[in-house]
Amino acid sequence: MKWGEVPKLNQSEMLMHQVASQLAGLVAEEAPAAPVLAGPKPPARPLSLFATLRVMKDNPLATIPLIAYEEPIWDAKSWFGHQVFVSDPAGIKRVLLDNVANYPKAALDVRILGTAFGDGLLVSDGEKWRAHRRIMSPSFDFRSIASYAPAITNATQSLLQQWDERGDGAAVDIAGEMVALTLEVISRTMFSADSDMLGALLDRTLRKGLDDLSFSLFDIAPLIGPILMGRKLARIRANFEAMDATMQQLIRGRGRSDAPKDLLDRLIAASDSETGTRMTNEEVRDEVIIIFLAGHETSALAATYVWYLLSLHASEEAKLHAELDAVLGGRAPAYGDLEKLPYTRMVVEEAMRLYPPAPALTGRVARQDDEIC
Repeated sequence: MKWGEVPKLNQSEMLMHQVASQLAGLVAEEAPAAPVLAGPKPPARPLSLFATLRVMKDNPLATIPLIAYEEPIWDAKSWFGHQVFVSDPAGIKRVLLDNVANYPKAALDVRILGTAFGDGLLVSDGEKWRAHRRIMSPSFDFRSIASYAPAITNATQSLLQQWDERGDGAAVDIAGEMVALTLEVISRTMFSADSDMLGALLDRTLRKGLDDLSFSLFDIAPLIGPILMGRKLARIRANFEAMDATMQQLIRGRGRSDAPKDLLDRLIAASDSETGTRMTNEEVRDEVIIIFLAGHETSALAATYVWYLLSLHASEEAKLHAELDAVLGGRAPAYGDLEKLPYTRMVVEEAMRLYPPAPALTGRVARQDDEIC
């Protein structure tokens, strides 16, 4: 990808890609004109049935009209049922925290995602979700995260060396390079010595799985829908068979390590702080797949759009380099340097605000009437 060129996303990446924020409101009226951010623009009004069917195949988010981004709560009634889009922070807290028992994850989402990713945090609800959160939380505490920093910097330095060896003026496909970098990082932090074998297998399986997870409205239509859905779910299950067998063999071989070397060891050894129970091998598999997907694909998208936005804003790029030079002086960063790099954090967070790698949550269904905001 050339400097300043819009990254080209495949279908699975588009499903995780947010409709770009509108230019209006991003800068003050008296500010100099900024580049128009690339990305599909939300339609001014709800689309017709046929327009929705046409657009949804490539990017379901592009079917959401502008009003949904302007109103704290948008009540949508259509051919496909009654949906409520909640963007208000207090409303989100009501649904996901204060009254979460009233809003289980949608059964169709659970069925589709569960076929690929099992019954991990992505699809589970209730007490199982809370128990797994308690079991997994220590694996993501301050000390655990800090211990992964060397793997991140080592992988990054190796990539930079490869770029240097290409010589000045060489073209770099930044989207592809960020995918490769985050794959290397997540593989080494999760699987250490087994990273080369298992990381590549997981990547291939999940990429095909994400493509298979692209559904259309025909898959849920009367009569033909159950047939199409059944075929797709069968393909998804078959795609994960080889990876599941390898994963279970690796988990059984690790045992219950008292001195965890990587994230997989930590998850195998972890226990519930309230009940003392541990996850089964199947449950470890489910959580590992979700962590791998969340730490790989989304991180690659976030990094790609940091590069893209910096290519459009020379002054912000200069400020970023100035801070890095002042704090690091040419050396590789360490975990302790993060708090000294506030502008760097601002750049990353602003890129994720404009292009959130995971812009939506799985659907929820209200069990009983409720009042939101």
